[in-house]
Amino acid sequence: MNKWIVYSLKYRKGQAGFALPVAIGMGLIILLVGLTMLLRSQDSQVSAIAQKDTAKSLNAAETGVNEIRALINQHRAIANQPACATPRNSDGTCPDSGLAVSWALPNNVSNILAECGVDRTGEIINLANREWQDVDPSDASQGEYQLLDYDGAGIATVQGRVNTGQPSESISRLEVNFPVNPVEDRIAGLWVRNTANSSQVSADILGPCNSSAPIQPSALVMPPIPAEPSNPPSDITSLTGNTFSKLPREDSDGTVLDTPDSDGIYRYEIDTLTTSFDVDADKKIELWVDGNIDLQGETIRHFCGTDPSCGPFGVKIFGENTSGTITLNNATTICDVFIHAPDYNVEANTSAGSTPIGCSAGTQNTGVFWVNQWGISGNPILNSPRPKWSDIPQSVFIYPPRLGPVQKWETQPVS
Repeated sequence: MNKWIVYSLKYRKGQAGFALPVAIGMGLIILLVGLTMLLRSQDSQVSAIAQKDTAKSLNAAETGVNEIRALINQHRAIANQPACATPRNSDGTCPDSGLAVSWALPNNVSNILAECGVDRTGEIINLANREWQDVDPSDASQGEYQLLDYDGAGIATVQGRVNTGQPSESISRLEVNFPVNPVEDRIAGLWVRNTANSSQVSADILGPCNSSAPIQPSALVMPPIPAEPSNPPSDITSLTGNTFSKLPREDSDGTVLDTPDSDGIYRYEIDTLTTSFDVDADKKIELWVDGNIDLQGETIRHFCGTDPSCGPFGVKIFGENTSGTITLNNATTICDVFIHAPDYNVEANTSAGSTPIGCSAGTQNTGVFWVNQWGISGNPILNSPRPKWSDIPQSVFIYPPRLGPVQKWETQPVS
């Protein structure tokens, strides 16, 4: 028994001090696990913050896309122009100058002011020069957006950023693509620079910003007439009486006597217009009139029929006088003719006339008139014309386009 006790005591003595290193080792393990968890937690927190900042910068870019599209919708003429027409400076600003047409020079963009009471050309210039815009001027934490580029055909690249100048700064880039479509709505049959008596007008009417219904107010500026030909190929100096039944003139065998210009258009410069004439669908004419236009009881017909390629812009009558008058009456017939006379007033003689020949389907005047005033005396008849805004030749006028919905929306790497 004593030997067993002695053996036990010796064995216990050999284990002395073993618990301390075990305890220290376990402590180190726990410490390492804690540090690892702490570091992983910090990494997760940093990653979460970074993801949050990235999301906020992406939101800023998306807001920028929406704001820029809204700006274009208020100044739709810029949809067809690039943000910068020349290579940019090293700091990203646009060096466009002179007659360059771009967002950087909005005054060079024809009819940039289309919506009454809206002039955001200063913002357009800032965007063209890649200046950062606040998402919310009252809350800097919402970030900023920047137009990096716009190609003039519906492709815009926009950047958004948050935490500017801080180590946690985040920048996101978006490229969006949206269609820029010509306006397919029916054209206004009447565009006046001043006022219009609409009592016998069944067409849409476009007028200045101080107009009231049924005239649609607009800030669009009526273009001037084109310069008259210096050497018109025709020797006609006036169209009065019943001298010619058709233009271009034909002999009894139907042979055309007049000579067109190189573009196929027959051009005439005359002093007065007081007669009827017809124009075949396959012919195009342009007529400059220096004096008044009196079409009481007269008929000017462009025989378009149902030909979709034929319309009023194939027969153009330009009024050159700075205070001219166009006189119509209840016997006047004008079919598919464009009358562009910015300084002329249109009036109607209320005296009884003969029965009008008419165009078709009960219409009597399907012309398109761009004049100073309509119905200053009497109430001229005007029916709705056939063409759409998109049918206007670009040499005459470019009606601001219409934006379609975004078709492509993708993030881009930030260099």
